[in-house]
Amino acid sequence: MNSLHLPHYRQRPIRLHDQAAFSEVKPPPPEFAHERPHAICAQLVGRHCAGIHDRPSGRQVLDYLRGDAEGGRVMEWTVRSLLNGCSGGDAARLVAVCQVPVDRLARRARALDITNFALIRYLNQFATVPEE
Repeated sequence: MNSLHLPHYRQRPIRLHDQAAFSEVKPPPPEFAHERPHAICAQLVGRHCAGIHDRPSGRQVLDYLRGDAEGGRVMEWTVRSLLNGCSGGDAARLVAVCQVPVDRLARRARALDITNFALIRYLNQFATVPEE
């Protein structure tokens, strides 16, 4: 008897859609915004980036994710650790509560070569992909 062994779905390669696929994504709804989004971001950074020496603050990371600030080596390392460790729920908090636009989050994920299945799956649900 021949048995076909398929890897668990999380072990299959997943690819973030091209940046153009995110061009029509609407901004996050403002009614979900937290009054202190940098505090929420600081919690996520604290959880996913523990041990990074002199890591940036939640406000700095949020500005970087939104595209309002330039990064450096420590910023990139911090955001890479954050995005590679976050769950789909964490990604939803970044988008809705912290008001990070999906297209900018996808751009950062691509630039930092993020391979996190949960984050890529979360982002790809917003992509507009032409029918084949």
